[in-house]
Amino acid sequence: MTERAPGPYEAHVAQARTALRTGRVADAERCGRKALACDPDRGDAYNVLAIVRLLRHDILRARALVLAGLAVEPHSHALQTNLQRLGRIGTGPPLLGDEVCEAPPYR
Repeated sequence: MTERAPGPYEAHVAQARTALRTGRVADAERCGRKALACDPDRGDAYNVLAIVRLLRHDILRARALVLAGLAVEPHSHALQTNLQRLGRIGTGPPLLGDEVCEAPPYR
C-alpha cells in the first residue's frame, strides 16, 4: 500500500505547527489561515490559529477559534484539551494536535 502525499491542507497545518514550535508566530498564522481556506470543515487549522491568538494574549479570540474548531470536529482531543486549558490558564501548554497521546481522547 502506497502512502498518499499530504494535500495542501495537511501541508499548511504541518508548516504552521513547525512555525509555532520555532517561535515564528506570524508564519504560523499565515499557514493556519491558508489551511482554513483550503478546508474550513477540519479542526486542526482552528486549533493552530487559536494558539496564535493565545500567544498574542487574545484569550477571547483563542477561545472562539477553539469553539469553532469543536463545532466541526467535536471529538478533537487537542481542541477539547485546549478549551479546558483556556479556562484554567497555567495548567499546561496548548496542544498543537499532533502529539502522541497515551490515552485515547474522551468521547
